[in-house]
Amino acid sequence: MNRIIKELKKHKSYLVVSHVNLEGDAIGSSLAIALLLKRLGKKVIVINEDNVPAQYSFMPFSKLIKKPKKNLLFDAVVAVDCSDIGRIGRCIEYIPKNKVIINIDHHFGNDNFGKVNWIEPKASSCSEMIYQLFKKMSVPIDNKTAYLLYVGIMTDTGSFKYANTTSFTHRVVAELIDKNLDIHEIYKDVYQNVSTDNAKKIISVLNTLRFDKTGKIAYLEQKRKDIAGDTSTDLSEYILDFARSLRGVEVVLLFKESEENNKIRVNLRSKSRYDVNRLAKIFCGGGHRTASGCTIKGDIREAERKLIAAARKFI
Repeated sequence: MNRIIKELKKHKSYLVVSHVNLEGDAIGSSLAIALLLKRLGKKVIVINEDNVPAQYSFMPFSKLIKKPKKNLLFDAVVAVDCSDIGRIGRCIEYIPKNKVIINIDHHFGNDNFGKVNWIEPKASSCSEMIYQLFKKMSVPIDNKTAYLLYVGIMTDTGSFKYANTTSFTHRVVAELIDKNLDIHEIYKDVYQNVSTDNAKKIISVLNTLRFDKTGKIAYLEQKRKDIAGDTSTDLSEYILDFARSLRGVEVVLLFKESEENNKIRVNLRSKSRYDVNRLAKIFCGGGHRTASGCTIKGDIREAERKLIAAARKFI
């Protein structure tokens, strides 16, 4: 952490990036580190390949996250919540090879792609790590920063029910709540704000639910037609949480047709017994032990055959 702090103080301007498929922790940690840098008097640009999903648009400063563009001017890069540099997607095209990369992450198996790397696999979230930076640097955490960090920690711990939730996590969250957070409203904004149209889309995907012959692998598919219209809301977690709650199911696979032809994005989830991060890495993906992702070339049937066969061997 001391080397990270030294590097954060060293340069005048920073580019902040995180992984594709933005979710609570990626957004919370990106924006919180941006605020920290601004408090240090630095110039900051925050970019991502994807738009902020609608269920997170209420987060403070969410509009700071922009699409990448040519001729961005910055001295160094801060990558948060990325297990490898490939996870930032097309943003890599806008980063010259000579730029310093500061890598802050909590994924097990991070490949240390930065010049300076701070990896804490035992941390509940990247937002929990950014909290520690604020404390170490004696930078006060205001209400809006607490909001960002709380959402990041809450979402990456599954509302504090996943195994990555520790006593330290609860102590951090207690301090954040004391910054005058309305946690009931935050929970409603994130988890209880599904439109009737999106409810129908969730039902459509759930109707594709199938199981392998052992009953331990559940898999679903999300076609382009299932997400037609409003694509700003990511419905994956609602679908995955339901499938993972089924008795006897150990691994859940959600196959999603992407906007790019011949590419299928896959979400992998497990209850705890199996490390789906290892499974995702077979297909150049990654993430957490119980939640990971990857992209497979081919149509949706081909992707299902490949990953389900690998999952059977894995189990």
